[in-house]
Amino acid sequence: MSELCRIFLQITLVLFGLEAVGQQDKIVQRIYLVGDAGELKSGKNLVCDWLGSHVNWADTSNTLIFLGDNIYPEGMPAEQSSGYAQAKRVIDYQLGVVGKNAANVFVIPGNHDWKEGRAGSWNQIKRQQEYIESLERPNLRLLPGNGCPGPEEILVNDKLVLVFMDSQWWLQDSERPGVESDCECKTEDEVAAALGDIIHAHRDKLVVLAMHHPFYTHGKHGGYFTFKQHIFPLTEVNPSLYIPLPVIGSIYPIARGVFGNIQDTRHPRYKEMVQKIEAMIQGYSNVVHVAGHEHNMQLLKKDSSWFVVSGAGSKKTQVKNGKYSVYEKAERGFAVLELSESGRTEIKYYVVDGDSMRMDFAADLGVKYGTKDESFASGSFPDSVVIVANDQLRGSALKKFFLGSNYRDEWSRPIKVKTFDMAGWRPLKRGGGKQSRSLRLAGKDDKQYVLRSIKKYVLDDALPQDLRGTFVKDIVADGVSASYPYAALSIPDLAAALDIPHAKPMLVYVPDDPRLGKFRADFANTLCIFEEREPGAVKTLTTAEVEEKLLKDNDNSIDQRAALKARMLDMFVMDFDRHEDQWRWGARDNGKGKIYFPIPRDRDQPFFISEGLLPAFARMPSVVPQLQGFRSKAIGINTYNFAARNFDRNFLNELTEDEWRKMSATVVATMTDELIEKAMSKQPAELHTKRKNEIAAKLK
Repeated sequence: MSELCRIFLQITLVLFGLEAVGQQDKIVQRIYLVGDAGELKSGKNLVCDWLGSHVNWADTSNTLIFLGDNIYPEGMPAEQSSGYAQAKRVIDYQLGVVGKNAANVFVIPGNHDWKEGRAGSWNQIKRQQEYIESLERPNLRLLPGNGCPGPEEILVNDKLVLVFMDSQWWLQDSERPGVESDCECKTEDEVAAALGDIIHAHRDKLVVLAMHHPFYTHGKHGGYFTFKQHIFPLTEVNPSLYIPLPVIGSIYPIARGVFGNIQDTRHPRYKEMVQKIEAMIQGYSNVVHVAGHEHNMQLLKKDSSWFVVSGAGSKKTQVKNGKYSVYEKAERGFAVLELSESGRTEIKYYVVDGDSMRMDFAADLGVKYGTKDESFASGSFPDSVVIVANDQLRGSALKKFFLGSNYRDEWSRPIKVKTFDMAGWRPLKRGGGKQSRSLRLAGKDDKQYVLRSIKKYVLDDALPQDLRGTFVKDIVADGVSASYPYAALSIPDLAAALDIPHAKPMLVYVPDDPRLGKFRADFANTLCIFEEREPGAVKTLTTAEVEEKLLKDNDNSIDQRAALKARMLDMFVMDFDRHEDQWRWGARDNGKGKIYFPIPRDRDQPFFISEGLLPAFARMPSVVPQLQGFRSKAIGINTYNFAARNFDRNFLNELTEDEWRKMSATVVATMTDELIEKAMSKQPAELHTKRKNEIAAKLK
């Protein structure tokens, strides 16, 4: 009897121990993943109905993410459109899942929300965002906003970060925000780099990367078509059209399975998107990628990375088991990511059938979090170093013949510069265009400054799609030798004489300093320009923001004389690359509205020259005449100003010819020989005097 009691006591202790462990390791966050929920059947959505009635949305540890295609078939039309009422019903149905409760709801754009890239697509997604914002519910958000690509980062708690991206932005042929927009990231490479920064910064947390398009899939968008789709292809248009079309019906599935359309993983644009984003998450086992797009549910694993597909929010289509597959289901339903207090991450898939629901699959993802090491041993950096801007631009005799001697000597000549001390500076974010890198810093005074690399990096975004990865990239990289590396140092004296707002650039060497944090790999051991980010104004606006202000209020205006003066300085130094994104804008009151004045920035191309056989062909009037190069007198001032055409048309359209002539005379009179000599004296002392004198002579 005593032996039985002992055994019973042991079993009881084990059971109570297991219960205690379960209680200790409680769920701290549930993320409900619902994709492609933008269609109602008989006025209902069964998945949304079940979630609305069975989940406690007053509990803020529950989060709901709609993974795109929130309104079929073409997103949110204009309010006066005949389809507006139905679109409103559809989005209201989804947002109504949480009722008036406080749980967070995130809505991601999908290809149908973007009207599948057709005319008016950008307006369509902006209208969906405006409608959600009009509800004035801070827990309901569409991310990324304004048609921007993201990434948008939401820190949920000390264990979880949500990152949102608009994958349809990558696949848009047109009608998307680009380099002239207010988006934080304006190109594909900028998006990928920013994502890499976020993932590295949060390598000690679970990172859920949410977007509409999956990386891997074995449904229709991955090239899988059923027997029915081959024999009865018209059922794709209308489910009741069972008209057999053998052989003919297979043409479309086979062609799409081999080549894919732009919404399929086999399409080159889609592949490029996946490659660039996946490169940023490789090696990070703490990242889980979640997506919709396919009207089914899948779980895939590649190496240490997990890929969740949950796009069965309102429809269901076939799926097969394939490479990397762990689970697949062609039923309506949703997925849930559960994060426990211990850091355990589990994925669960639920099938909704009528009024019933069942859990169909669950798996522990075994996500591993890393640790941060941002330690720093001070005092090891010299006060100054000797460095070259880019030794790779020296060039052989053959290269000089075809591509020009240009400023190769200036790029490859060693100069002595001061070391930048990171003490007191806080790195904020990476920036830059298609060739430059920049790092925004905050000082102790909370003012923002920027480190801008002298060396140029030719990214894929700078090249047409069909030329990426070819020898053309090497030619473009060598073409950087036509730009004068230290031109920005001579502009402030010229700008100050004309009373044009300007930064005060300083040449510095950025050492391999651990205090660079997640930006260390890109900025360690680089030669940079250091300057204020927003000189001449406390708070500035982008060109796109100013244009919006002008449209909204007729009392707002542009100081066109100030804009003309700034543009004449551009032409004086022959800086041909003065597009809208090269400007910020300050404001002053006029009694009724605001007067906006321009603040030039990013002076990369003053004194640009184009020597050699190939550039001589390129600068012909019928090719790229704006590359005519720095000279005493422009060959064609109209073609030379091509990059600034939109700026000039928008902001110099109220001035008379007489005002142009007077401003021209003022600028020329101000640019004295003494001023030019003073400006050129700011160049590094190690550079050849002959070259500096040549530039000065042309300016004179």
